[in-house]
Amino acid sequence: RPVTERRTLPTPNTYTEPAPPAPSGPQFRSGQRVRHAKFGEGTVIESKLTGTDEEVHVAFTGVGVKRLAASFAKLEVIEN
Repeated sequence: RPVTERRTLPTPNTYTEPAPPAPSGPQFRSGQRVRHAKFGEGTVIESKLTGTDEEVHVAFTGVGVKRLAASFAKLEVIEN
């Protein structure tokens, strides 16, 4: 059996972007009216910080209550 040379795979780049800084306080509060691109208008029921993000519970008309990550949801405040 012939001897073969073992090939090594290139090392993947392990650099990752640094995490965004944690918010200093909640961006949303109970009672605020917000708009979401898919769910429409809703009212914030609860908001709490979770590590480097904010978890927002919103009651949307005709859709129900949704639990959203503020950094992904792109909620627009329409009424304080």
